[in-house]
Amino acid sequence: MKVRAYHTPKFTLLISPAEFDLTQPIRVVTNGEVSFEGLVDPDVDTLRRWATIDHDRTMLFAAEIPVVLGSR
Repeated sequence: MKVRAYHTPKFTLLISPAEFDLTQPIRVVTNGEVSFEGLVDPDVDTLRRWATIDHDRTMLFAAEIPVVLGSR
């Protein structure tokens, strides 16, 4: 996954099992640099928290990837 981020020191990438194969590593490239690479584990608390926030059964997020950008 490629991300372009401006004027933010960090962000959280929400992972949906409908969009990502959670049995495979996920690679996040932010502004041309690898910011995360690895497996993510589905987490019931993450699913519950975002379902409560969104109130939308079509937007199910099973995991989060926190990304902290380095300073240049």
